[in-house]
Amino acid sequence: MVKLIERVECIRIYPIFPLRKYNKVIDDEEYFYPHNFSFFELTLEAKSFKQRAKLVAKSLKKLFKKLGVDSLVFLGDEAIAWRFREHIDFVKPVEKAFKYLKELKIKKKFCGGLELDIEEAVCFWEHLAWLSRTNGILPYVHFIDKKQNLVLSICQYGNVHVSVMNEKTDKLFRHLL
Repeated sequence: MVKLIERVECIRIYPIFPLRKYNKVIDDEEYFYPHNFSFFELTLEAKSFKQRAKLVAKSLKKLFKKLGVDSLVFLGDEAIAWRFREHIDFVKPVEKAFKYLKELKIKKKFCGGLELDIEEAVCFWEHLAWLSRTNGILPYVHFIDKKQNLVLSICQYGNVHVSVMNEKTDKLFRHLL
């Protein structure tokens, strides 16, 4: 299941999403990142990036199942369309990722949130890892559980960055790790 959420609505419903925008007056970017209780960087050993992307997806699925999370919301930190760079020649996995975004019915100019059930998120994470690795997507994409207990992202190295938002979730998260 995939649900598209307009950007303004997504930020209204889920105000903990990290955001970034250029401010012309100060000629620099302004950032918002929510205060968190703890932070983790999770790395999985793999022989190749392709293998790491698959391992990350499978591991995140297991983690969220244990946390009782059945869907996640994804949003870029800038108001830049998901498919903004699909016209550039990239390596095959990135071309597949853009094709996948098209199959999800994400229009060329859509920059809003994506709500995905965990099963769909598994496929999405693999594509997101490749888009992040190659700068195929310009905003940093964060994802959260709908109760806003966690803020996560996948970096260019295929590591998962996790901000835990409260003590209760921190204890459970540490136990599950």
